Amino acid sequence: MAGRVAIIGGSLRGSPRDTNSNAREPNTQEHDAHDHDTRSEKQHRAPRYAFRAFREIAARLREAENRVLLLDLDGTLARLRRRPEEVRVSARAKRTLEKLAALPNMTVAILSGRNVSTLEKLVDVKSLRYFGLHGSESDRSSASISGEARKALTRAKRSARQELAGFSGVDIEDKGCGFTVHYRGADPAAIRGANQTLLAIVAPLRHALHVLNGKKVWEVLPRQIPGKGSAMKKLMAASPSAALAYIGDDEPDEPAFAVLDGHVTIHVGKNENTHARFYLRNPGEVLRFLSMIEKELR
Repeated sequence: MAGRVAIIGGSLRGSPRDTNSNAREPNTQEHDAHDHDTRSEKQHRAPRYAFRAFREIAARLREAENRVLLLDLDGTLARLRRRPEEVRVSARAKRTLEKLAALPNMTVAILSGRNVSTLEKLVDVKSLRYFGLHGSESDRSSASISGEARKALTRAKRSARQELAGFSGVDIEDKGCGFTVHYRGADPAAIRGANQTLLAIVAPLRHALHVLNGKKVWEVLPRQIPGKGSAMKKLMAASPSAALAYIGDDEPDEPAFAVLDGHVTIHVGKNENTHARFYLRNPGEVLRFLSMIEKELR
């Protein structure tokens, strides 16, 4: 990685309600990111299809002295699955990432809600950088949380394992410094019950913990792990002259898109309300787009 750019080493209000496939809790995560231009504070700008804007995007990256490409994993590089352990990164994706990372003055990184050890095993491309838990840990440093937060997290995990076990289709993923409640396989009644139960668990601990809402998931994290918007602010401060590109698909990616206003931001899936400037339809299009970028920048 010699000569590469050096990069970075929401509270629960009401409930994490998501009682059907389209319902969403109002975005309560990362207040620091939302003091940057939000949708409600500026003229609505629908995202453009990234393939139609390819020349513009490629030119911005080609002309930059340094380039940093960051990608989410689930729903971006790989298709979403009912259970997180079922997700696989294709050989084609790995080859494309390896080629991109080999380009001059290019840093390629995975930025995900998963922890770093899981990311390294899933992606398994040595030339990449890995940032887990929404940017709070990296392949070079661990997440830093207080003793109070650790105690609150231990209590919440224990309660969640016990009290959510009776809801069919609801699973808990332990991430060490946080945990995720997955409900992709649950019916509406189970989602409502799990919703209310998780609220009851987290509410007494809200001084130390918060919840990020994603696609069929609720992530319970220490407040010292604010999310991807804060990670992007650190990256921009560390690499002020770099051209940045970020591709993601979910609610926790929105604060990052907002902070990176003016850079290359791509939402996976058509969403008129995203902060991203561009969109691609699915992970298959992401891989095709990345392959075109790699060829353009050789």
